[in-house]
Amino acid sequence: MNSSLTIRNAKTHEAGDISALAMRSKAYWGYSQEFMEACREELTATANDIAMSDFRYMLTEQDSKLLGYYAIEKLTENEYELEALFVEPAHIGTGVGKALIDHAKNTVKELGGKTLLIQGDPNAEKFYRAAGGSPVGMRKSASIPGRNLPLFIIELTNELYNDEKTVLTVRQWIKTFVVEMNLCPFARNEMLNNRVRFVTTEARTEEQLLMSLQDELSLLNKDPSIETTLLIHSDVLQDFHDYNQFLNYVDKFLLDSGFEGVYQIASFHPDYQFDGTNADDAENYTNRSPYPMLHILREESLERAIAEYPDVEQIPARNVVLMNSFGRHKLQALFEGCKKLYDGNDS
Repeated sequence: MNSSLTIRNAKTHEAGDISALAMRSKAYWGYSQEFMEACREELTATANDIAMSDFRYMLTEQDSKLLGYYAIEKLTENEYELEALFVEPAHIGTGVGKALIDHAKNTVKELGGKTLLIQGDPNAEKFYRAAGGSPVGMRKSASIPGRNLPLFIIELTNELYNDEKTVLTVRQWIKTFVVEMNLCPFARNEMLNNRVRFVTTEARTEEQLLMSLQDELSLLNKDPSIETTLLIHSDVLQDFHDYNQFLNYVDKFLLDSGFEGVYQIASFHPDYQFDGTNADDAENYTNRSPYPMLHILREESLERAIAEYPDVEQIPARNVVLMNSFGRHKLQALFEGCKKLYDGNDS
């Protein structure tokens, strides 16, 4: 894949696109036209399906192009079923399906589920086994009389996937430093209102990171329910000097892409150091995060929040005083605590 995938909630008006993709994906396995027509009703997603509270439809996109989707249904408090998982034929075998099934497992775990039941196409048996599925029997096809389909179950343990641990670590850092210390009143409100998007990227080069940034900016343009995004890039720009230099490329990218004045990027890094400070000065912890990150802010929202907040110009000075009152050793202990909180899930 040349740029990062975005996975988001489906919208009701996208039911037609989802249904058409499912038909194309199913046909990839060489089924006859007659077979496909018999499956059409079962493969059709409606706006009502997407809107139902017990269902969750998630799409994956790349450069704003729909590549696949999955749907899960809540059966009981502990049990969920994978109702669908389809990938555009041209992208089967490229990692899109794995990204979807991993996301589905994480979603079920976040919702409190313990098991994920899967009725799979026989051609996808290896895929679901590789995803952790154990065969538990067969189920009659709802579309083709006399056809039986394999059933799998994935037991969702307390183990966390790497990207999930990363996001949870960042969330804990925000809770400890941003919310409880109130370092940024604007971000605090959006966190409490659940309007912050946390996303990890597999980018390993600066070029790949810029592509991930472009994907996130495109998503923000399309989805006003997301107020701000934290793009976490733990595999690139671990060195703060390199990261700081990269911010110049980000500014140029915003200008060249027409996003200057629309979005603003705030910078966070594990070794963040303000100009004129020593590396171990306490005030640097206002921008020290567990992983390197780009924080994408809507310029209009930021200007509105600044206009409504009293004495906004005093926030940086107040934060410096607060950090110095804690002292470097206590701040480092809190910082390390955020990073170590989920280390017990590595085994």
